[in-house]
Amino acid sequence: SIYVTHNRFGDSPDSWMGPYNAAYLPEHEQRQIRRVRVIERQHKIPYRCWYFVNPEHGDMAKIPVSWDEEKIQEHAQQYGLMRVPREEMKIRYTITCDKVVLHDDWSIYPFFTIVPYFPYFRRGRPFGMVRNLISPQEQLNKVSSQELHVVNTTANSGWVIESGSLANMDVDDLEHKGATTGLVLEFHKGAQPPSKIPPNQIPTGLERIGLKAAMNIKEISGISDAMLGQSPASVSGVALESKQERGAVQIQVAIDNLNRSRAQLAKRILHLVQEYYDNPRVFYITEGQQNEDPQAVEVNKQMPDGSTFNDLSVGDYDVDVTSQPARDVYSDQQFAEAMALRAAGVVIPDDTVIEYSHLESKREIAEKVRQLTGTADPSPEQQQMEQAMRDIQFKQIEMQLAQMKATIQNMESDTALKMAKAKTELLTDDTAEMQEFKVHADQIMNVQDNLTKLEIAKIKAEQEYQSKQTENETRIQTATIREAGAREQNASKVAVELTKLDQQRKQLAGAKNE
Repeated sequence: SIYVTHNRFGDSPDSWMGPYNAAYLPEHEQRQIRRVRVIERQHKIPYRCWYFVNPEHGDMAKIPVSWDEEKIQEHAQQYGLMRVPREEMKIRYTITCDKVVLHDDWSIYPFFTIVPYFPYFRRGRPFGMVRNLISPQEQLNKVSSQELHVVNTTANSGWVIESGSLANMDVDDLEHKGATTGLVLEFHKGAQPPSKIPPNQIPTGLERIGLKAAMNIKEISGISDAMLGQSPASVSGVALESKQERGAVQIQVAIDNLNRSRAQLAKRILHLVQEYYDNPRVFYITEGQQNEDPQAVEVNKQMPDGSTFNDLSVGDYDVDVTSQPARDVYSDQQFAEAMALRAAGVVIPDDTVIEYSHLESKREIAEKVRQLTGTADPSPEQQQMEQAMRDIQFKQIEMQLAQMKATIQNMESDTALKMAKAKTELLTDDTAEMQEFKVHADQIMNVQDNLTKLEIAKIKAEQEYQSKQTENETRIQTATIREAGAREQNASKVAVELTKLDQQRKQLAGAKNE
């Protein structure tokens, strides 16, 4: 047998005995090999490269490999930069087949193209979540096989008969036919009837070993009965959730390494998108909750002035990887929590609860509920009516303000006349004219208060009108973008159909010519 060491990369010390390494085989056996292994290697080696350095600020930028000496000197003189060499690790891409090198050059990517996932990585040796379960599973299989062997050996345990008691067969016939179906035994009158020897029971040691092996598999894997949904009905929901959380803690290392691998993959995709992705596209993005309608976002769009709208190649981005349950499980949790909050007295709208349900046309039902309750977005006709009502209200407020201003001016003129008259006649506070003057002044104060309130109401109405107008403009822009995306999709579909029809026409023309 060939011994193979686990957890090795590339050429291992014991791989020379493999059937695909023809370098160690005799020449006559090398001629008989039908298949050879093509090995692709990506490895880092030191590489000397040149950088531009700003002597004033100390900023550094790598010089592109495709630049020639003349272009480098021109760029350095134009911006006052210096050139300095640096050694860094660069990826080499090598492909070999037996002793023949098929490709050996620098990789076009600054990272390894394969993103590994190691659930556990201990002292340079990666291993998965199943590696530690192989031995307990083999033990369980062996115990189960032994139990089956015991059951098979005890199925036909034998007979106990009195000597000469059988009438229709002898002892040898019973030995050969005693386990057949429909066996009929005839014994002499007055003799002891034959009896079946009771089979031995399965040893309790085998049963306990089998149970321990099954328990070892669950303990080593960290997957308990609660995580598998196999807890007994007597366990409360709170206890079940706590058990599931403790089970998630046991496999937290594997989950963290999975998130790390996903983050590495996302960073590679980000680099590829910024480096090579320059085609205009339209993405539909859902902001906030998953029940909201997606919004169309255009990227890499060429503008008439030559600029690029939403250029993905510009800017620095960070990658953050988070995980959540499956969509169905997540929706079930949200629906259950919404119903629990409603039962607790929290006012949650009916349309929100419907959005979290599993109804086939839940969005249409939620929209109808919003229309019935008056919380739906107004239609264009309703918006026009509301705008007309606001204009009428503004005009009424302006007319009332003009009337009150005229009234205040008249009252102020009358007050001025009466004050002048009071000064000339030296009226006392007890005269009827002074009392009338006080009442007139109080009326002026009340009118001024009403005027102030109307002006405040006018300002609030104008602010509300501006906010509504801005919201309507945003909705119109969003609808315009969606319509543009739909038109582009329809145009692409029409182009594809026209291409197919052109191909069919060419095929028919070729068939006619033949």
